[in-house]
Amino acid sequence: MSGTPLRAGKEGVRASRVSTAHEAHRADFTDASGWPQKVPTNFWLAVSVTAITAVLFARKPDAFLNPQFWAEDGTVFFAQAYSDGLSSLTFTYSGYYHLLPRLVALVAQLCPYPLAPAIYNFAALGGMWAVVAKLHSPRLRLPYPLAYSLVLVLVPHFTGEVFMNLTNVQWPLALLLFLTALQDPPKRRLDWFCDILVITLVGLSTPLVVLVCPVWVVRALWLRSGWLVAVAAISLLVACLQVQAFRSNPVSLAPSAGHEQSVWVELLGHKAFGTFFLGRQVPYKLSPLVLVAAAAVLGTWLVWRLMKSPPTGTRVALPGLAFGLLAMAAAFYKFRVAADLLVPASAAIRYFYLPWVVTCWALVTLVIEERRWLRVPPALLLIVILHSSTTTVFRTPPFKDLGWASYEGRLEAREHLWIPINPPGWRIKVNEPP
Repeated sequence: MSGTPLRAGKEGVRASRVSTAHEAHRADFTDASGWPQKVPTNFWLAVSVTAITAVLFARKPDAFLNPQFWAEDGTVFFAQAYSDGLSSLTFTYSGYYHLLPRLVALVAQLCPYPLAPAIYNFAALGGMWAVVAKLHSPRLRLPYPLAYSLVLVLVPHFTGEVFMNLTNVQWPLALLLFLTALQDPPKRRLDWFCDILVITLVGLSTPLVVLVCPVWVVRALWLRSGWLVAVAAISLLVACLQVQAFRSNPVSLAPSAGHEQSVWVELLGHKAFGTFFLGRQVPYKLSPLVLVAAAAVLGTWLVWRLMKSPPTGTRVALPGLAFGLLAMAAAFYKFRVAADLLVPASAAIRYFYLPWVVTCWALVTLVIEERRWLRVPPALLLIVILHSSTTTVFRTPPFKDLGWASYEGRLEAREHLWIPINPPGWRIKVNEPP
């Protein structure tokens, strides 16, 4: 009996030595981001940007080859930039500000009108590149950021509405805002300026700044850094502006006839968990209660393993899971009287982009940080998710070409027009008579 503690102590010391040796060996050959020291970080950033661009081209080739307006791209951002100019920057839509899309729309007004859809699409691509650049930042110290970058475009997303789309660029940009809140304090004035720029431009483009702002405030109170206090104050101001915009222009959905309490179980089981792992059809043949139970078990296991992992990757993974859950909860609150509208597999799937991305990031972290066979379960789960993505509408159907370029002369002549755009039934209304 007395030998057991001694044996356990020796094994603990041996395990500690092995772990220390492993980390020392890793430090000899990798930099702060987890990349081999002999390869410049900028090289891997270029590789990541090229890789995600190639995947996006594979998923939405028409967005590169034949750009078209989508929904609010035309009916809100183009129409109001065309009619109201700079004053459109102060307009709200759906209860909040959209500063970056409106800035892009104003820049597009300086170019020939036929180029506007391409400018919108490639601006959205630039937003995705910005997230990739942040993942490679030495201030974030992520191991193997290429893996985290690929998640952005390989995650299941059956409609492709977040990809190459200015209207929905706020979703990947919300990740940029979140990552900026987790990084190390800046050592240069340029870094400080870039942080302020991200908080202002992105924060005034998405209501999710309200979820990120507390991270800045808590860090400022905890570390009491002058930089953090200044940034926290700016983020708090931006969040207050978005809250005030929502209070002044509240948006509420009409109650749905199909909304029942049981819908929440279907939404969590079939949609949030089932389609993530099993595609668009299989989950709806299974019991939603079983899927919810599986989600609870998997979530508990994921948090447990992350809490036992080194802090290198978990500094993003654990807060990321919380951020994703809060973002999804905010969407559920928005649809609280019409949750049945979210249940179909492809309905408003943009609301699930963030929780799915951060879940994949957590699994990637475990694959990198776990030892030996413990890497197998998260690796298998990532393979299952990739299968769900690649076998279920990986390449979205092209948008219909409705002859946008043919309206150039009439737009320049300021004629009264109703211009059809995608999706079917949407029209840009400009120069309407008083």
